[in-house]
Amino acid sequence: MKQRVPIIKLTKSEKVWLEAVYLKNQQGQRFTFKDVWAELHNLLPAGFRPSDMDERLISSNGEEIRFLGVIAIEKNLSIIKKTDSVINAIRKIILKDPRKETITINEIEEKTGLKTYEISFIMHMVNSLQHFYNSSSYDNQDRIIKSIGIGGDEGIFYRYIRFPGIKKLLELQAKENKTTDTDKFTADETVTLNNRIDQLLKDLESLKVGQEIIWTDMMEEISELKNLYFLSKKNWRQLLTGKLSEMVIGGVISETVSKKIAEYINPVFDKLLTD
Repeated sequence: MKQRVPIIKLTKSEKVWLEAVYLKNQQGQRFTFKDVWAELHNLLPAGFRPSDMDERLISSNGEEIRFLGVIAIEKNLSIIKKTDSVINAIRKIILKDPRKETITINEIEEKTGLKTYEISFIMHMVNSLQHFYNSSSYDNQDRIIKSIGIGGDEGIFYRYIRFPGIKKLLELQAKENKTTDTDKFTADETVTLNNRIDQLLKDLESLKVGQEIIWTDMMEEISELKNLYFLSKKNWRQLLTGKLSEMVIGGVISETVSKKIAEYINPVFDKLLTD
């Protein structure tokens, strides 16, 4: 059965909390969970904790709503259409000027017809799903983004160029059930894995001679794994194995080069998977 983006059913307390946080996030307000509690204490049971909510709905501290949280409140997928329009607008800007390193929200406004606060809110959410910018500037008084920085990172460039639609990214995320703490990547583990992947790509660069196009595809496939740590370790490993099978075993490159890559990659990733 085809995986679909779920509309998660909310309890009364979850709905109250999410609606309050949704409004504050949209308006770019600076706040903490304590501010929300002070506002809602008469509407929530004493035992309610935002950290107990489905992590696909909201951040663990209860301050940042996520795509599935918005969908659960609105009970429709309109946020997906808006997000696709924003990312596709940025892609058009990049394709027109591939050297562009900074994009203003006003530029995106002109192409989408969305308001500044809507675009800013969407960029906050989408960047928590995958990194679509590496820096940003804000209004002095709030968290409304005025511009984003996209330069100096090939991964960000290709993320826009090959954007499959936010629905596909959410469908991948939706396959995840709430995982146990031991099956989630810790911050230290993601740093370690990123360093190993970067070193692997650097060491493999000697193999790209005469195979530049293939090398670019391989680099993108492996680099993409650095943006998927929201998956459980089990599913991340399964995805890794699938990518390796496609690149090495699937005959994407010549048999000679394929053998060299396989001989080099297999022991490195075997260690990566068993650590």
